Amino acid sequence: MNAAQRLRVTLTAVLAAGALLLGTPAVALAQHHPGEEIATAAKHAGLAASVTATRQVHLHLHHVINCLVGTGDPLFDAAAGYPCKGQGDGALNDVNDAPQRYARLEEALHLARVGTRVQAFRPDHNIAVAVKDLLDEAQPSAGS
Repeated sequence: MNAAQRLRVTLTAVLAAGALLLGTPAVALAQHHPGEEIATAAKHAGLAASVTATRQVHLHLHHVINCLVGTGDPLFDAAAGYPCKGQGDGALNDVNDAPQRYARLEEALHLARVGTRVQAFRPDHNIAVAVKDLLDEAQPSAGS
């Protein structure tokens, strides 16, 4: 184990010990990065818009849904995969300071859910493009 790894282990132990002393679960100390979750969801919406088969569109839209809702939500589909693992609890759960951003994420979620049920490639593709656009609008600016 190199010095950087030892430091990381030590800091993790200190945070966990502090959390226990304060009665706060260690996971509560974890940083949530809704910007990363939104960027990952947007990436997968873009992938959904770029593939050539409906099944692939649905898979990437499921990734978008999972990144937006997080693992604790009934809409979360573990079988589809979770590209936002470790980034937070789902962008909709982690964005609490920007009502317009939250609204765009809800719209993207609604459209992504519709897209997973459409069985025609062209409409699915168009839905994926719209989801990507909404997620791009919801992405925090560099200053926020």
